Amino acid sequence: LVIRQHQQALRKERLTKISNSVFGFGRLGAAGATEEQIKCTDEYSTIFGTTMALDHERTEGDATDPPQKRQHVESAAATVDDAASHRSVTTPPTLPDWAAKDWGHRLVVDEWKEYEKQKEEEEDDNTSQSYRKCNGWLGHDLVHDRHAPVRILRYYLQDKMLTGIVHFTKYAESHQGFCHGGSMCSVLDDVIGWAGFCATGTCRPWTGFTVQINSALRQPIAVGSVLLVQANIVSIERRKVSVRARIVNPGRLSGKPDGDGDDGDHNNDGFAKGLVHAEGDGLVILNRGVLPGS
Repeated sequence: LVIRQHQQALRKERLTKISNSVFGFGRLGAAGATEEQIKCTDEYSTIFGTTMALDHERTEGDATDPPQKRQHVESAAATVDDAASHRSVTTPPTLPDWAAKDWGHRLVVDEWKEYEKQKEEEEDDNTSQSYRKCNGWLGHDLVHDRHAPVRILRYYLQDKMLTGIVHFTKYAESHQGFCHGGSMCSVLDDVIGWAGFCATGTCRPWTGFTVQINSALRQPIAVGSVLLVQANIVSIERRKVSVRARIVNPGRLSGKPDGDGDDGDHNNDGFAKGLVHAEGDGLVILNRGVLPGS
């Protein structure tokens, strides 16, 4: 306990020093910056993905700065810029055979359309975001944007079952070769919410909100996996919609390798058979008037 407290105190002291150095560096400029401030600024840039201080240094720096200081800053800035440039549009994966099955009619939502209208190499960020920007959004969709670490490629609706195809990209990695558990929970959160929006039998986006999710992570998900995510409405009580969700690999049936299974068989609860990676129960509260009597 004593060791842990000491480590926490050291981390807090380091973060405080980084914060003070970054903002102090921004005020002082290159001429007044110490080597320690430059080092802390680089660390801040790496941790938080900001190039504010580095850009300031490159454009406002003193020509009389020592060469090693200029080289250090330029090197750090190039590293951050290179990392940013590699956060490009995720290449669409090759879909497994089970993805071609009939899962119902495809869910089409206005704010997702623009992610699909243009070819990826031609997509302009300002254009792709125009609908969202004009309708109150401030950024990108967490799991539907082309840049998303884990991306739901499409949703299908059939009766009360919402089915999606989801791609876990390399940007969702945690343990070597496996995706972060938070990416699995994000997918469960999204599918539960959208299933709730479909409680009337048709999709009515943003007519409610998810208030509770209980999730269980059953099997790790390898980076690059394309899996099936499903959500089924269990019950509706006035404005409360209870939803059950599952992330499954239909290609893993009876020990068959990925992509070789047949997802035509379903469990008694309506979910596709296969290797279950995660499942959860959620509660969605719809706005008043969405459902009859609410």
